Order: sequence, then C-alpha cells, then structure tokens
Amino acid sequence: MMATKKKKKVPAASTLNARKTEAPLLVTRPIEEPTLVVPVEIERIEIMRLAFSKYVARDYAHGHAVADWLAAEAELRAAKN
Repeated sequence: MMATKKKKKVPAASTLNARKTEAPLLVTRPIEEPTLVVPVEIERIEIMRLAFSKYVARDYAHGHAVADWLAAEAELRAAKN
C-alpha cells in the first residue's frame, strides 16, 4: 500500500503581502568625520643614535634599553612636530 503525501499549503500572494510591514525608522545622530592622525616618519637610525647617546650619558649602565629607545623616539617626534 502506498502512502500519499500531504501537500504543503502555500498562502495566496495577497496573504503574503498583507503580512509585510515597514521597518521602523531609526533615529541617529549625524556621523562625525574621524580625525586622521598621520604618524611622523622617523628614521630608525636616528632613534638608534639618540638612544645610544642616552646609554653613553648614563655611563653605559645596562637595563634601560627600552626606556632609552622610547624616550629617543618621543623626543624626535616632538622635535619634528
């Protein structure tokens, strides 16, 4: 015996259109343009020279390499701005 499959009921086109609603309008504030910050180009060799001079000025004391590098980089950026 063969079982008959039930067909799915598809709603009429008028029923589909009746269910659609418009999306609510969103209230937003105006978009502000982002401020672009262009990094100042500093040559790596310039930073190395200044960081080394800070190392020499400290009588070759070890353990401050990162601090010297960052200080030299900040100093050069400030001088170029």
